[in-house]
Amino acid sequence: MPELQLPEERKKLIEALGSLISYAESRGISKNEIFSISQKTCLVPARAFRKLPGLEAVVKYLRENCGLENTDIAILLSRSGKTVWASYERAKKAMPEKISESSEFLIPAEEFGNRHLSILENAVSYLKNQGLRNSRIAEILGKDYRTVWTIASRAEKKNARKN
Repeated sequence: MPELQLPEERKKLIEALGSLISYAESRGISKNEIFSISQKTCLVPARAFRKLPGLEAVVKYLRENCGLENTDIAILLSRSGKTVWASYERAKKAMPEKISESSEFLIPAEEFGNRHLSILENAVSYLKNQGLRNSRIAEILGKDYRTVWTIASRAEKKNARKN
């Protein structure tokens, strides 16, 4: 698809977006909500953690499914470019196929940028904030419920110290 659009195509696109925004507003969604949603980078499926370790799962998903470059991923996750590169290489070897996008729960990629917590602590913390119980989180992530309890407890303590 060419980068520059013809003026007529641009007009049609703007009209279509205008119609979509009007429809969303008629359904009770504000313009601010629409624009904040459009600014979200990527949503990582919670089930991505079933087959790969935390950082590897997130990096592989962002790289292959969202099309982000290593430098963008490094900035988003507050990690070094070398760490992102190494994680992606390990993930490719461990799981050559793409991570499935189907998951009941999606975690915004921005959630993983908190360096005070590990990737898995960020994921569990986010899911806990969504009102899920440890047993349900364990089921989603493919982990033992005691592991999830430990991760949630550790994240809670770290967050309490930070505040």
